[in-house]
Amino acid sequence: MLNCYDILFFTIIIYTLSVVGWKLITAKKAEPPQRFELVKTNPRSSKWKAVRNNFIKTHGWCAVCGKTENLVVHHKEPFHLFPEKELDPTNLVTLCENDILNCHYVIGHLMEWTRYNPDIDEDIRIWKNKLNR
Repeated sequence: MLNCYDILFFTIIIYTLSVVGWKLITAKKAEPPQRFELVKTNPRSSKWKAVRNNFIKTHGWCAVCGKTENLVVHHKEPFHLFPEKELDPTNLVTLCENDILNCHYVIGHLMEWTRYNPDIDEDIRIWKNKLNR
C-alpha cells in the first residue's frame, strides 16, 4: 500500500520527467559545425598529406595519453583561421581519437568541435603529468 510520501515521491518524479522531457522535445537542435564549408574556402595544400604522414611517423603517439592507435594530426592554431600555418610542424601535435579518452576532442577542441584550445601546449603538459606519461 502506498503512503503519502510514496505518492509525493512519484508525483515529483513524474513532474520532473515531464518537464525535462518537454525541454528535450522542444529544444532547438544545434547546427552542426560548418567544417566542410571552411575546407572549401581554404583548400588544403597539396603537401598536407605528406606533411601529416611524416609528422605521424616521427610523432607516432598521442601527446597527451601516449596511445598509438587512432591518431590524428591536430593544428594547434586552426587551419581555417591561420592557413599560413597549415604545414608548420611547430603548429602540429599528434592526438588520439580513442573511445574512452578522445584527446583530440577533449584537449584539442575543448569538447566542442567548433572551438580550439589556445592553451593546448600547457594543457598537454598538465594532463601528461597527471597521467604519468
